[in-house]
Amino acid sequence: KTNHSVSSIYHRTIMTYGIAESALSKMIEDWEDALPSEMHLAYLPNQFTGVRLRLSAYGGAIEDVDREIEKLKAILGDLMYSDHEDTLQECVGRLLKASGKTMSTAESCTGGTISQLITSVPGSSAYFLGGVTSYANSVKTGVLEVPEEIINRYGAVSSECVAKMAEGVRKLTGSDFAVATSGIAGPGGGTDEKPVGLVWIGVSSANGTETYKVQYNGDRKRNIERSAAFALNKMRCKIQNELNE
Repeated sequence: KTNHSVSSIYHRTIMTYGIAESALSKMIEDWEDALPSEMHLAYLPNQFTGVRLRLSAYGGAIEDVDREIEKLKAILGDLMYSDHEDTLQECVGRLLKASGKTMSTAESCTGGTISQLITSVPGSSAYFLGGVTSYANSVKTGVLEVPEEIINRYGAVSSECVAKMAEGVRKLTGSDFAVATSGIAGPGGGTDEKPVGLVWIGVSSANGTETYKVQYNGDRKRNIERSAAFALNKMRCKIQNELNE
């Protein structure tokens, strides 16, 4: 067994979100199999930041590692959000800051968690305008101008409602981007049609609004935290895609 001196190890980190560890390893299997013997890949999953990939090289040339990382980026595309230790909220902040764009939030089931994550980043006042925690339907309709007939017809936990929430808070604050959440965090409140852990997420900009449905099965705290992370990632993808157009 070779004795590697610790000082000659070089690490690079890739942050991914939105893909399970098993699917990720299958996706990058060929790339991983072709790695030089002095390089080692570690999978470090975290339900809030996604799966972190750490590529280490023992006494290897730094440019060789960087070249491998470039190949990996090409395979991962949108699934990768950073090539250094980053959180989703730092990544969203960096994109907004660099482009001079702003964002706002309209949160129901996440109860302000997304706003808290965004504002935990120093300098977030440059791009975060504010948020509405519209827990009650009366706040969704009264403050965010979600039409009452949408809530009557589809319910607050619906694609139609989160789309209007995201559009409403964008209009209210004058932000470029907005993200909205509405769901059933649990443990009570679920039905057969809308079980506990069902969450709708909407992201909106002047170019349009998209909605996403997720179904979690954790406890209340975990459902809220995972919904917030998922919402931040969708916001990140939307900002990134629009800036690249």
